[in-house]
Amino acid sequence: MGRLGRDFLHLVQDTGEWQETDSPLFFDPGEQTVLTCIQSDILNLRDRGKEDVGKKVISADDTSVQVHSCHSPLRELEVLYDHLLAWFEGDSKLAREISWS
Repeated sequence: MGRLGRDFLHLVQDTGEWQETDSPLFFDPGEQTVLTCIQSDILNLRDRGKEDVGKKVISADDTSVQVHSCHSPLRELEVLYDHLLAWFEGDSKLAREISWS
């Protein structure tokens, strides 16, 4: 929704029925990864293929957006499971102790 969604919410806020929050609802995430580039382009209604916006060089080890071709729903779950385990192992802030009652 990008800029259109932001403008719509500003219209809703102007009706007086909206409660303002302390943090901004829409902010530009920057362009450090493929994901943040896509988010920024959506927010700012940019079309990198048609506008004068140059190509962005992204690090080869950027894994913020991934596409996998799987032959079955079970394989999709296995790939997701493997990636979740790798993310939890690689970032201690993601891992939390889960207690099953």
